[in-house]
Amino acid sequence: MSPSGISKIKNGFLIGVGFILPIALGVWLGDRLVNFSGDSESYNSDEYSGFSEITTDYAKFIAVEKFVDRSKDGKINILGSIINTGSVSVGSIKLEAEFFNKEGEFVQEQSTYISKKLEPNESENFQISCTCKDQLLPEYEKVTVRVISAHSF
Repeated sequence: MSPSGISKIKNGFLIGVGFILPIALGVWLGDRLVNFSGDSESYNSDEYSGFSEITTDYAKFIAVEKFVDRSKDGKINILGSIINTGSVSVGSIKLEAEFFNKEGEFVQEQSTYISKKLEPNESENFQISCTCKDQLLPEYEKVTVRVISAHSF
């Protein structure tokens, strides 16, 4: 190899080291600064346990007060009211009506959402109706209405 080729390799090595050393030093220094825990507050996991309240299902606190089945001509129309029996405000409530034939077999269901936030002991009216075109309700004998989910966001 010629002396000029060795010189090029030597210069390339020095340039590479010149880039790597500042980067390595920056990474090391950044790591030290991030992990420095001198006078800063320590993380307390109990402090953030409130997130479970957001994901808790409050459906057990929403009661169906009453409902009537006004369905006719194969179209679903259930009218009723619910009440918040709990001690926290609850919203994003999903209700479901299930229809059963004479033999007690499930034949259809329809659901609706109530987005209004209900305060404790507050009532709200609801309507569950068919939202689908050209789909008629099969013959049924009994309908039930229940709360599927409710949240306190």
